[in-house]
Amino acid sequence: MFICIGCSFTNLLLLIVDCLIFIFLYTPMNLIRYEVDTDAFVSLLALQPCKQIAPVPIIVEASNATTCELLKSITGLNVQPVEMVASKLFVQCSRQKDLLKIYKHLLNQHSNVLIFCHDIYEKTISILVHFRAKLCYPENVFNLFRRPELEGMKYMDVRRKIHDAVVCGIFRSGKIHFHPSEEELLKETDKLLLIAPVRGMKRPQYRALSVRKETQTLSRNSEPREGQGSFNMATTMDNETRLNNIVKRPLKSLSKSSDYMLGPKECVLIVGWRPKVTEMIREYDNYLGPGSTVEILSETPIKERSSIINPLLQSQLKNVKVTHRVGCPLNYDTLKETIINVRESAKSDKEVPLSIVVISDRDWFVGADAAQADKQLAYTLLLAENICQKHGVMVENLVSEIVDMGLGKQISKIRPSLSFIGAEEIMSRVTAQVAESSELNEVWKDILNAEGDEIYIKEIGLYMKEGEKISFLELSERAVLRREVAIGYIKDGKQHINPINKSEPLSLEMNDSLIVISEFEGEQPIMMGGETSG
Repeated sequence: MFICIGCSFTNLLLLIVDCLIFIFLYTPMNLIRYEVDTDAFVSLLALQPCKQIAPVPIIVEASNATTCELLKSITGLNVQPVEMVASKLFVQCSRQKDLLKIYKHLLNQHSNVLIFCHDIYEKTISILVHFRAKLCYPENVFNLFRRPELEGMKYMDVRRKIHDAVVCGIFRSGKIHFHPSEEELLKETDKLLLIAPVRGMKRPQYRALSVRKETQTLSRNSEPREGQGSFNMATTMDNETRLNNIVKRPLKSLSKSSDYMLGPKECVLIVGWRPKVTEMIREYDNYLGPGSTVEILSETPIKERSSIINPLLQSQLKNVKVTHRVGCPLNYDTLKETIINVRESAKSDKEVPLSIVVISDRDWFVGADAAQADKQLAYTLLLAENICQKHGVMVENLVSEIVDMGLGKQISKIRPSLSFIGAEEIMSRVTAQVAESSELNEVWKDILNAEGDEIYIKEIGLYMKEGEKISFLELSERAVLRREVAIGYIKDGKQHINPINKSEPLSLEMNDSLIVISEFEGEQPIMMGGETSG
């Protein structure tokens, strides 16, 4: 990695233009929504005179889909905008403790980077340039895979025959389908979405189907054959037996806002304030059920907050009610009074979980750098933990955002109950992965959208009876019956994504978990019909 600062970045770009893979315009985390878009626009205008970089993809983050379309319309540049979803990432990770580790695993990468910091129109623009070299994903990541011989084969047969990877779905006509019918026939232009390592520019050659006729025969015949144990481990148990060992769920896709799929009732205390908090509130409204509350503690006057969380926004919220409290989050007495009052306000329903979420207060960035803001975030979360312990307040999640993940990891080692989420870092990893494979943009858009499929960590008891010793292949088959994709499991606190030996029986306990891609978060304990196509 090289860092170049000065006015000659245009000339440097021209010198290395033949080596460029893409250019990524970096967005500072403390910008408000509209500043993100205006800075992106100004940055692109600054690059427009460089005619030689016209073919090079320029990846830029935008706050919404409308701005994405506007930025793509700038002539003379190959602009590929990515919608910012840092708030969605933060809310998702704040509700599932181990989800951040899974995202980091799926987005782990190593590549050569050149960073320029250039002052344009009195604004410092950070430009991250990836140049041609071997890109390495040592961990298991999303990638798209296509082989001509797959055409005409059933999705079920293909899914069962690829052993080196987890098959997550079909990428067809620019859209990802995580739950195609098991009988779906693959088309010539289809790609499989896989989770597997990618090392260097050479794509891996997965051990797949040798002869189409052989696979079609195997789908009708469950008798074991030499060299095909993995396949038959997944087919020897019939679906009726499997259904007796899992908690069943609805057959067809339901809207997440439907009465059946209402989320859990929860109480969330947000400590800190900045205009972007509205995006978090909308996300909480997507996930939580009716009667949920979100209370915000900050020194920012309520009048200023109300201009952003206005009656129109309040009327659009279906499940959460937003209330405000004025005070300094760093003051022990103020924070204690707020936490106790929030808990007592839900005293009539002791089962309602409480989450305390600390975010960077807007004023913490004034005259300070990110390191100083991180210290205040960490201190506030430690205060909240201390207050909850001293006053017997049961809290489901104690989480804070953070820039320096090293600091967060260090504190979490001595305080395991605390979680630190670097949503901006994960967002930048998503953007970098999308830059290298633009088709993955649709995959991540679906996973990070509350209305699409998401990654969930679910209790293993939904998929097996206590005492069963079954393989990951068998767990995958049971997940399919629940219209889910099993991508790994967590045993004794350690995650295993795309396990190497999928046919090996596992000794899982009831406190272990299965990692799945699913439409819904909860148990979904109803099965409508006996098929799994949707």
